[in-house]
Amino acid sequence: MRKVMNFTAFLLFMISTALSAQAQTASESFKTEKTTIRVETITRGLNHPWGMTMLPSGRILVTERSGAIKLINPQNRKVQTVSGAPRVRASGQGGLLDIAADPDFENNKT
Repeated sequence: MRKVMNFTAFLLFMISTALSAQAQTASESFKTEKTTIRVETITRGLNHPWGMTMLPSGRILVTERSGAIKLINPQNRKVQTVSGAPRVRASGQGGLLDIAADPDFENNKT
């Protein structure tokens, strides 16, 4: 179930990132054959967001290709930079790619 939720959140995040430049409002809806998708922009200004993982608190960790890790709080829309990210060489499609929270993140914070 959690993988399905993460994929859905990831998909919506990527759609909102792709459409954020076109968005006239903070929230838009798009109808498909089977459902309506609501796209809500929760932040702007990320530098090539590449991967993400949802934390149990609802916050989102996002990697930027350049090597930064951002912690986004969708509730108040605040973005923090997480320290301790590894050094990366961002070139072409290489850089800091995916990120995953441990299944027991709530207890071990890994």
